[in-house]
Amino acid sequence: MRNIRIGLIGCGVVGQGIMRLLKENAASIEARLGGTIEVRRIAARNPSKDRGPYVPAELLTYDPAEVVDDPSVELLVEVAGGVAAAGRRLITEDWAATIVGLTLLLLTLAGVIGKGMV
Repeated sequence: MRNIRIGLIGCGVVGQGIMRLLKENAASIEARLGGTIEVRRIAARNPSKDRGPYVPAELLTYDPAEVVDDPSVELLVEVAGGVAAAGRRLITEDWAATIVGLTLLLLTLAGVIGKGMV
């Protein structure tokens, strides 16, 4: 089993939703992918905004470059808009493509691990 270490850029409605889905579906994701998904860093814009129960405060930063430059992050998931990450695996999405973005996230992780999804 292999951990896939992701960095999340954006922690508003979509970012918090991703964190919730990863937490609530961890066992199913692990069974399908043959590995776990570990969120290493999360970048948010507004330090005064409540991030809810699924976002650990110790993972938060308010500088997206800290997430992009973190060598422990294998895959970046960008849901804030406009963050460049040359040479890094990056999944981007916009507000209108949330479901497509989450599907791409899972498919990309499956490719990183080397197993297909059922």
